[in-house]
Amino acid sequence: MTSIIKNFTLFFAFCLTFLLGLAVFGWFNKITVSITILSFIIGFLVWIFLKKQKIKIERTDLIIFGAIVVFSLLVSFFHHGIPSGRDDASYMSAAIKLTETGSLSFTDQLIHAYSGFRNLEGNVFTSQFLPGYNVYLAVYFLFGGINAMLWANCLLLVLFLSLIYFLVSDLANKKTALFSLLLLGTFYTTFWFTKRLNSENLFMVFFWLGILLFFEGLKNKRISNLFFSLYSLLFCIFIRAEALLYFLIAIAVFFIIMFVKKLRTNHFGYKIKLGWNFLVCAGITVFALISFGAYLQKYNGLAYFYKQFYDPWKLFSKVFLVLFIVLLLGAILYYFLKKYTAKSCKDAIDYLLKNGQRLIFVIVILSACLYELVLFLKCDDLAWSFYQIQFNFKALGFYLVLFYLVLILIGLYKKVFKKEELLLVLLCLPSFLFLFRSQIAIDQPWFMRRFYPIFIPLIFILSAMLWYRLDIIKSSLTFFVKKAIIILIIGNFLISLPIIFYRENAGVDKELKKFSQQFKDSDLIVMNPGWSWQKWSYALHYLYNVNVIPRRELYSKKEFLVEAKKYEKDLDNDDVIVKLKTFLDEKSFETLQKLVKNYDSVYLLNSKDDMIVYPYKNDNLELKSSFSFDYQSLSSDSLLIKYLKNKEIPSKKVANRIYNTPPVLPTENTLSLNLYKALDKNILFLSERVYDAKAIAEFRDYLSDSLETNF
Repeated sequence: MTSIIKNFTLFFAFCLTFLLGLAVFGWFNKITVSITILSFIIGFLVWIFLKKQKIKIERTDLIIFGAIVVFSLLVSFFHHGIPSGRDDASYMSAAIKLTETGSLSFTDQLIHAYSGFRNLEGNVFTSQFLPGYNVYLAVYFLFGGINAMLWANCLLLVLFLSLIYFLVSDLANKKTALFSLLLLGTFYTTFWFTKRLNSENLFMVFFWLGILLFFEGLKNKRISNLFFSLYSLLFCIFIRAEALLYFLIAIAVFFIIMFVKKLRTNHFGYKIKLGWNFLVCAGITVFALISFGAYLQKYNGLAYFYKQFYDPWKLFSKVFLVLFIVLLLGAILYYFLKKYTAKSCKDAIDYLLKNGQRLIFVIVILSACLYELVLFLKCDDLAWSFYQIQFNFKALGFYLVLFYLVLILIGLYKKVFKKEELLLVLLCLPSFLFLFRSQIAIDQPWFMRRFYPIFIPLIFILSAMLWYRLDIIKSSLTFFVKKAIIILIIGNFLISLPIIFYRENAGVDKELKKFSQQFKDSDLIVMNPGWSWQKWSYALHYLYNVNVIPRRELYSKKEFLVEAKKYEKDLDNDDVIVKLKTFLDEKSFETLQKLVKNYDSVYLLNSKDDMIVYPYKNDNLELKSSFSFDYQSLSSDSLLIKYLKNKEIPSKKVANRIYNTPPVLPTENTLSLNLYKALDKNILFLSERVYDAKAIAEFRDYLSDSLETNF
């Protein structure tokens, strides 16, 4: 069964690689996609036929796999409704445009007012995100529309849980693997993020496939498995930029293992055979690299990729330096152990691995004590970058993750972990960076996106392995750890229970579709500017083809940043910020004046609770209708990320502001709107705007990030 799941996922990666190539080169359509998918399905069936004598399906594995499928179907059945903004809406919109144009780029004169897209030239745009997940979603939309797209994570959840199960089965046994599944299957983020359109759902599948293949290659001494492992991790770069860190770590670990093997046995122990496995891997890897290079060049993706990769690398490079020093010291210690104690190479390495665990335990405890001491002594003078660590650990505590970390620390103190666990931690090492710099909005549960695909599964695997290792040595702690894990599984389930059958935004699609049907292609809707309920514009515009402008900013971002670049050294000056903001507003207003001439009728959509401020005066508007629709969302904490950058809220206050975590209480929302029609669409007005300190600080942050990303 392991072989079937592993190779199906590998064929899945190959298929997606070619689909990505189709999208990059502008050949993505029903015919080419159908031929590609059918070809790989036939290829997989041929592989099964050729290997049927070697394929063994154990009854236990089949039952567990069946349970995984049922569980995944249950979770997916209660998928969330149409996303109302954030990255989810961008992924959905980009996937829809891909099915329409057959390419990763598209033309849209209204898109300047939307977030989540990168301006190539004029009105030509592409998604600001890497294309892997967009292409995957586009396949579903191509053949089944939005309803199929919202089910897209079902297959990914089946593969992810199966890969974790078979990985832990290989590292330990089926009982331990089952416990790791119970930990994952009851955890909050498993229910929350698999119901949403987030790229981490695809990323985690191919990351853990790479880990499984890596360990299989080491165990069976098959270099082809190691090559396929590296390919799987390389493919992740199409999905998330930080995947490059994991890929580099995997290569480093691979060569370290080869070096140690050479020291111990005087030969590498792996034979490279230029068989079909190697040739297939090499060929598809070359195609993937060509496609990725074409993507970076054709869609101006290099600056974005560099920015997304550089942020975690900037922190990881420091960690990497510490790791290098530790390895260097370990190598020196190994040399003296072998030379002066006459220990064999294997004994020396085992000695370092075993005693290094308690050293790590001591370092972690001392670091935590030192951090708390500094926090106590200078609690009013510290920057957010320092408080963020406390905030991150506190947030993880509310999800019970800290309790698992305590169990793992106990395992380190007892020195029970083996080289397999050490290798696993090394391969997942970059995920620990987010404990110190989450690099994401800190509202819950959005904050957990950084930990969901790799860190959380790793912690659960290590917790299950702790139980397994203690049970082998008949430790007195086995009973305690066993009871603790069972209690934590129950705790996971109780926390997750309110959201298991919860569907965010359920039913909104019917309301939006009904609203959109009253407009023609020659109509334009201008929303009263904002970025709250206005986010429903993504679904209206990209899913239901309504011409909607949600915000003021209609001027080309690319042209505006060229202007802003001239003042880059003066962004600390508030007058410069106001000048640039005024420039953007005036240029956007000029763009809107030209734009409305292309439409027969222009409508203004406004919340009943808000005053009309733009772009028509009240005496130029006729009320056409009033309506409202209801939807559910979780009662969450405030969106604090903008304040953290502006430092308008003291760092200590932000660090302590973590209530209602994790969010479990559904909130009933009613959105009441008025629809007006402009009597004379060509008579617009731009009211004079006053920018307070908060608005200036926010716009300064926006400019700094945009200039850094685009230049």
